[in-house]
Amino acid sequence: MRGKKRFLSLGSRRGFLFWRRLSGLSCLPLQPFDTLVKDLVNKGFAGQVRGLKRVDAPKDFVGDADGDALGAGVRHELKKRGNGAKLARLRPFRNLLAPIPDLSFFEGIHRYQYKGRWLPFSVSKVASPASPEAERRFQETRHIWEPRGNAVHTYCETLLKGGILWKDEFKDWTDELDDCWLLTESEAVAVEYRLCDAKKGIGGSFDFLVRTSNGKLALGDLKTVGSDKAISQRQPAKAQLGGYLAMLIDHHPGLTVDACYTLVSGPGRYRLIKSEPDECLMAWVDAWDFFKLDQGLF
Repeated sequence: MRGKKRFLSLGSRRGFLFWRRLSGLSCLPLQPFDTLVKDLVNKGFAGQVRGLKRVDAPKDFVGDADGDALGAGVRHELKKRGNGAKLARLRPFRNLLAPIPDLSFFEGIHRYQYKGRWLPFSVSKVASPASPEAERRFQETRHIWEPRGNAVHTYCETLLKGGILWKDEFKDWTDELDDCWLLTESEAVAVEYRLCDAKKGIGGSFDFLVRTSNGKLALGDLKTVGSDKAISQRQPAKAQLGGYLAMLIDHHPGLTVDACYTLVSGPGRYRLIKSEPDECLMAWVDAWDFFKLDQGLF
């Protein structure tokens, strides 16, 4: 509700519920105030829009810079895709954490560079070292898990930042995320945020940092799996979350993360595993010590 009121105040809960029924959407459309009122009046609902009031809103809406073009684009996409598409909560999104200066990520090779120097390691590699055999299986099944992971991560990001959501072959995974309170009832602070530890030569990007409805700051990592059994067996990503948390503390010492969550997404359901920040930090310290020994880093 807080996100919606940033765009419009409908005067009463009854008026807001009316608008939702009228629009058939679960959020306010991204279009200028005057355009929205005009659309409603043209549909014959002049009496019902009297309670609408203009509320100051940032100009840089999610998506296109031009609000009118974005509104038309949203309507076109929804019409084109029929019931297969819907809107996430559309609201102005800004990463509340400033980017780390001189840190770059090269997606094609999945490598990080800091101040012109390549970082040889990633958080995920340190947190989850793989044997040669496991690495071989990992590569052999890439065509299965990579498209799924990309699609579900994109959907999760859109839920948090706002945008057009449409279903694809991974609908069984993404449908469940619509009901995840951590994504739908929280305010995004940072999404897909890049971090680094220059001394250790490590780079990484966490999936999301959100402020929950009770004001707590939660760090989250999304994992996708291929079966219901795997959902139950998936262990919390404590070391990986601890790595992100340690770097967050280094770069943003004023932040206090209250909880860490591993969000496991599978076909037909999701599972949310809560971990304490301290235990995640300890798991990261252990993982780094083991990694140093394994790699011969002395």
